[in-house]
Amino acid sequence: MFPLTDQGTQGAELEKAGVAVDVLHISGPFSAPKGILRLRRITKSVKPDAVHGWMYHGGLFALFAESKTPKVLAIRHSLHDLKKDKKTTRTIIYLLARFSKRFKTVIFNSETSKKQHLAIGYDAGNSIFIPNGYDTNEFSPYSLQDKTRLRARLKLPENDFVFGYVARHQPVKNHYGLLKALAEVVKHDSNVKLVLIGKRLSSKNNALEKTINQLDIAKHVTLLGERNDIPELLQVLDVYVSPSHAEAFPNTIGEAMSCGIPCIATDVGDSAAIIGDTGIVVPPNDNDALA
Repeated sequence: MFPLTDQGTQGAELEKAGVAVDVLHISGPFSAPKGILRLRRITKSVKPDAVHGWMYHGGLFALFAESKTPKVLAIRHSLHDLKKDKKTTRTIIYLLARFSKRFKTVIFNSETSKKQHLAIGYDAGNSIFIPNGYDTNEFSPYSLQDKTRLRARLKLPENDFVFGYVARHQPVKNHYGLLKALAEVVKHDSNVKLVLIGKRLSSKNNALEKTINQLDIAKHVTLLGERNDIPELLQVLDVYVSPSHAEAFPNTIGEAMSCGIPCIATDVGDSAAIIGDTGIVVPPNDNDALA
């Protein structure tokens, strides 16, 4: 069940696979009561083995499902700096701490995140850590010939040093700090490119385009937008960069490493533990260190 106004890309994919998809049609606080009533009707009718609340908002709605149904909360977010989260999200985070005992299990994909949430009152008795996993057949190193071919397709010079980042356009992902760091790098080496992949990372994003032009790095940045061929696109990179202000267990770092690509990341969530001694970890919110 999706607490959205439509199925989104994942809902459509699930239906193609033969999975029944219901939409709760929740677009804001005023439509929430009807969505909750619909959720209760569906769970009473279907009698699911479990209701899985994905992240905080999903977890909050899961609590309103039919009372006898076991409920699971999945948290994939760290509390490195709560001030950077929206006020409503912060409220739900603390609210769920109060009601965390009502979940059969609270699953964290990050040890750091688990410790942070237990510190603000989440129940330790039902909390478990399950790290992310990767399909190493899908995310695996390509040959040099494949890399050359892919770079040619994306119009990336074969001899340029290419950094990359996969993340939706959102303040916590710190795209603007990364662009400022890049501006410092190109002062010392002009044969550098940055590939940005993710939702709203395109020329249609006026704020992003404005920053790129102000920093005079337009010829060093390639915006690819939202894509579904990430394993292939990772192959064009020399180094993967994760400049986030906050993370839990970032999938993309593990995916890049599975492709044999070294990583630079900010020391948030479990990033440092994932990278170990195979890359570089820098303090968060430090553009100079990132550069």
